[in-house]
Amino acid sequence: MPEHIYFPTHIGLLTREHRERIGPALWEFLWCISKTTKEITENNEKLGLVYGGKPVSYMEVANELGGSKSTVKRNFERLEEHNYIILKRTPYGQIVKVKNSKKFYRNNGNRAENSTGTKN
Repeated sequence: MPEHIYFPTHIGLLTREHRERIGPALWEFLWCISKTTKEITENNEKLGLVYGGKPVSYMEVANELGGSKSTVKRNFERLEEHNYIILKRTPYGQIVKVKNSKKFYRNNGNRAENSTGTKN
């Protein structure tokens, strides 16, 4: 994985409530945000598709983050239980949708800022 690619996270995530709900699954949640490549709207909710909707295996995530497949699975289930992600099981892994995705958020209809802080 390239070392210097930035992705947005919102300060609202840094609250006691989220810390208690996400707990040790923070790394998997950040991984999901970083791998979101497309956003869709379903039932009036913005969802980010990890790898554009391609199934992802727990082992793939474990290999990237370090750790075990069972830990990654448990953390993904925690994220789903607390409504951070939606998982859809397939024969080749999980399709992961990030709820309330804001990776490609645009402020007040203005152009989004890129990683250097300048407008696109």
